[in-house]
Amino acid sequence: MTKIKIFFDDFWPEFDYKNDWIYQFLSKTYDIEINPSPDFLFYSSFGKNHLKYKCYKVFYCGENVRPNYLDCDFSICFDFNNRENHFRLPLYASSVGFEPEYLLNKPKLNKELLKDKKFCCFLASNERAKERIEFFKKLSQYKQVDSGGIVHNNLGFRVSDKMKFIKDYKFIVAFENSSYPGYITEKIWHPFFVDIVPIYWGSPNVQEDFNTARFVNYHEFSSLDNMINKIIELDNDDEQYIKMVNEPVFINDKLNAYCDREELKRFFVKIFSTKALPVSQTWWPYLSFFIRKSKNAKIKLIKLLKNE
Repeated sequence: MTKIKIFFDDFWPEFDYKNDWIYQFLSKTYDIEINPSPDFLFYSSFGKNHLKYKCYKVFYCGENVRPNYLDCDFSICFDFNNRENHFRLPLYASSVGFEPEYLLNKPKLNKELLKDKKFCCFLASNERAKERIEFFKKLSQYKQVDSGGIVHNNLGFRVSDKMKFIKDYKFIVAFENSSYPGYITEKIWHPFFVDIVPIYWGSPNVQEDFNTARFVNYHEFSSLDNMINKIIELDNDDEQYIKMVNEPVFINDKLNAYCDREELKRFFVKIFSTKALPVSQTWWPYLSFFIRKSKNAKIKLIKLLKNE
């Protein structure tokens, strides 16, 4: 196996590289040495430590954040772009324990599935996601939506096992924290594994990833009211609901390009065989530093003017 010397930085506080999907994926093909003086750094959007490294840098992120190519050599994230140094890997496609092959050629379900199902659930911890909260309140006017997270909890307890909890429902509110083309997380992905219908808001071109006949897609409706009318229709028509659940997750029941592990392997070969000068050893980071300072100065000036 080819040996690679890598490190991870600027991830969230609880991040453990051993539990990370990319690390696990790489370990099947490469002899990995975790070294704080790496040849290749994988970094995310939760800090600025990556700026001190002088090696090749791979921006690896599942958040709604753009890669800065003045600071990185390669990017692996959800963005749609045609750069040769970028691979589109939405967060759902790197969800540990939720392999896409499981969703192919699934057996058909029947109406017996619905006998003990409750209406809809809601799990949220971000109190600033106003679109999600607005929808929760509006749908709750039809029937109670069981909320087991931090936000608008109406169960009296916090859900500890997400998958065990959501499998007992017909629908789940699967709104992203924000909307941007291609930004798709586990929120729509996990419900597919327990045969329920996600109610989705997020990427306006989600049809690039999934068969939109398999879920309720906000972006196909002209208003929240129209979408809620569709949900009510499905809730009261078992035949129509089961038809939706039995639709393939992927178009034509074939994995999309973003779940293609062979393509990702080829991209890593490109990364680990590069001979180009690392961006960190060029003048580009100085330009990036100047741009950041200019933006910070502009923000401070705006705040100062607002306070006057």
